[in-house]
Amino acid sequence: MNQISCIDMEEALRRLMGNEALLLRVLHSFVQEFKSRSPAIEAHITNLEFDQAILWFHTIKGMAGNVAATAIYDCCYMAEANCQSGNLENIQKSFSALRCHMRSLEQALPTQGSHI
Repeated sequence: MNQISCIDMEEALRRLMGNEALLLRVLHSFVQEFKSRSPAIEAHITNLEFDQAILWFHTIKGMAGNVAATAIYDCCYMAEANCQSGNLENIQKSFSALRCHMRSLEQALPTQGSHI
C-alpha cells in the first residue's frame, strides 16, 4: 500500500492487524463521513455556534485517531481549542487545513472496488 502523507500507515495497519483491504474501506468511509459532516461544521462556524462545532471536531478527531491520521487529528485538536477560545479566524484556518488534508487523503486513496 502506498504512503499517504496524513496517515501513519505503519500504525494504521498495526491497528487493523495488517489488513490493507480493511484499512482502505475504513479510510474511504472516513472520507465520506467527513464530506457528509463538513457542511454542518461550516454552518456552525458561520453561525458562531462553537459548542456545536466542537462536538463535530471531536467526533472527527476520534475517527482520525482510530486510523492514525495524525495530521487530521492535529487539525481537529487545534480547531477544538480555537472554538473553546472563540477565535473565529483561527477556527477558520484550522477547518481549512482539515479540509485540505481530507482532500489529499481522498485523492491518495485508490477508487473503491479496485484491487490493492
